[in-house]
Amino acid sequence: MSWPSNIEQILFNLSSGDQSYANWRANLAALVPLALELKTFSDKIQIATNVLYVDNKRIDSYTEVGTYNLPFKSIQAALNSITGSSANNRFCIKIATGNGYTENLTINKDYITLEGYGDTILSGNLTFATTAVHVKFRDLKLTGNATGAYTNAFVIDICDCNTATGKNWTFSCTVSGAYIQVSGQSTLWYANFILSNITGVIANQGGYFEGTHTFNTCNGEFIGFENYGGTININAGSEIHVGASMCIDTVINLASGATLHIDVASAGGATLHNNGGTLDRVSDKPILQASVKAEIYVADNSNAISIPSGSTYTKITSFTTNGYAENCTADAVNDQIVITKAGYYRITANFSTKLGTTDVLADTAVFINDVEQPNIHARRRFSTAGYTFVVSFDGFTTAALAVNDIVTIRVKHNSASAVSATLEYGSLKVIRVGM
Repeated sequence: MSWPSNIEQILFNLSSGDQSYANWRANLAALVPLALELKTFSDKIQIATNVLYVDNKRIDSYTEVGTYNLPFKSIQAALNSITGSSANNRFCIKIATGNGYTENLTINKDYITLEGYGDTILSGNLTFATTAVHVKFRDLKLTGNATGAYTNAFVIDICDCNTATGKNWTFSCTVSGAYIQVSGQSTLWYANFILSNITGVIANQGGYFEGTHTFNTCNGEFIGFENYGGTININAGSEIHVGASMCIDTVINLASGATLHIDVASAGGATLHNNGGTLDRVSDKPILQASVKAEIYVADNSNAISIPSGSTYTKITSFTTNGYAENCTADAVNDQIVITKAGYYRITANFSTKLGTTDVLADTAVFINDVEQPNIHARRRFSTAGYTFVVSFDGFTTAALAVNDIVTIRVKHNSASAVSATLEYGSLKVIRVGM
C-alpha cells in the first residue's frame, strides 16, 4: 500500500496545538494502516503539549511566566524558559501580533513550534543551534535572514509563512537526514534558499515560492507552488523534482553532475539552461517558454465601486496601471487585457478587497469576451465590513484564445442590495503557454 499523494499536508494539518497527543495518534492511526511508516514520519511532526504566550505590547509590570494572562514580552525569553522538551513533551510559542518583533533570535530548543496570527512580524535574524532539531513555524512574517549549520539531522517545517525579498535562508548539514518543508496556501516565500547537503527539501501545497534558490548536494521536490520570475540553481550532487504548475517565468540552471526531473505539462513558462546535467522528460530547449504576456494592476487604491445586487456579473473597473506586456495588450484604462496572439493562456488574478457590507458571499470570475470561465473562478465570504480579504485564483483557458479576445474580471454577490467594493491592491495577468 502506498502513501496518499498529499500525506505530508494531511499530517501537518493534524498537528494542531489544541489536540492531545493521544487524540492525534488515534486520528493518525485511523488515516492509513501503515503503522511503522506513520511512526517514523510522525516523529518529524510538531505536536504541542505545552503552550507559552508572548506579547510585546504588554508594558505593565508583572512576573513573566508565559501564560495567556502573564505572557513573556520577548520571544527569546520564552525560548530560554523551555526545559525538558522532547518528542512526548513539545512546546508551542504563541506570538501575539504585537508591535513587530525586532529580536535577533537564537533558536536553541528542540520540539518547538513558533506560531503567530498571520500578521505577526519577526524582523530579526534567526540563528539555529544544533540543538534545535525539530522546529516548526506557522502563520508568521519572517522578514530577516536565517542560518543553520548542523552536524546532526534536523527537521524544519514552515507553514503559511511569509518571507522578505533579498533575505537568505542558509542551511547546511554534515550528515544525512536533514529536511526542510515549506507549505501552506497562504505562503508567500520571497527569501533565497542557500542549501547544502539537505536530504529533503519539500515545497508544496499552494502559495507562492519565489527568490533565488541554490542547491548544493540536495534532494528537492517542488510541487503545487507558483514561481514568478525566480531562479533555481541546481548544482552538482543535487536531484530536484519540479512540477504541478511550478515555474512561471522561472530560470533553472542545471549544473554538470546534477539531475532535474520536470513535468513538462505543468511546469509552464520556465527557461532551462542545461550545463551538462541529467534531464528527465524534458529537452534542452526552453520549457513552455512564455513570450506572450501582459498585466494590469491597481495599488494603494481607496476608491470604491458599486456592485449591484442580482445574479448578473459586474465588471471590475478599478485597474489603474499597465504592467509589463510582451506581444499582448495591457489596457488598464478599459480594465482589460486584449489578446494579440492566438493560443492557450494561463490567467492569474490576485486581489486585496474590502466591502462596505457585512457577511457577503461574492463570486469573482475571469471572462473571455462576455463568457464566464468556470475553471478560473473564486468564491469568498466577506464576513466583516471594512475588513480586507484576499481573493486569488488562476487556471488555463479550456480553449485557444483568438486575436482580439478580451480578458476581464467580473464579480457578483448574494446581498439583497448593492455593495460598495474597494479594490485596494489587485492584478490581472495573462501568459501564453506552449511554444
